[in-house]
Amino acid sequence: MDKRPENAGADRPSVGAGVGIAFVAYFVGLVLFMGTVSAIPYALLKLWPFILIAVLAALLLFSRRWRRFATGMLIVSAALWIIVIGPCVQWL
Repeated sequence: MDKRPENAGADRPSVGAGVGIAFVAYFVGLVLFMGTVSAIPYALLKLWPFILIAVLAALLLFSRRWRRFATGMLIVSAALWIIVIGPCVQWL
């Protein structure tokens, strides 16, 4: 028997919202990356927008309300790091 109220998760953002916001955040991160890539001398520091997005999503995991949202963001983060950012690091 489920003892939670019927609308217990209604006020929490969903995983789908996290996925959508993550794509927007990574697009903004790409714009910031392109704007600052020539000013930063170290390859790892050039990735600061993408690292910041992943760290902020990981910090949201500590909040019970934002946990599903952060999970969606981290799914996108993992996929983009594996498919796009990781292979492109050699070009920095």
